[in-house]
Amino acid sequence: MPTNAKHLIPKEYADNNFYSTTTPLNSITSPTGDVSMNSHKITNLATPTANGDAVNKQYVDSMSGAATQIVSTLNANSKLVA
Repeated sequence: MPTNAKHLIPKEYADNNFYSTTTPLNSITSPTGDVSMNSHKITNLATPTANGDAVNKQYVDSMSGAATQIVSTLNANSKLVA
């Protein structure tokens, strides 16, 4: 289609040659502002290994459950009063 740097191109050409719905997120540059998921979820998160890693609900629930168990055990042994 375009043969000169100053040529205009049709929207269909741009859509088919410069935009892909299958572009992996790790192949684009890091965002420099907020990212809206438009009310969609981020799914299939791996188990976190670094402080800045995202976590899923199951991981948070398991950590809060473990903390609750520790507090309950300490309360039962009269070593902690909340």
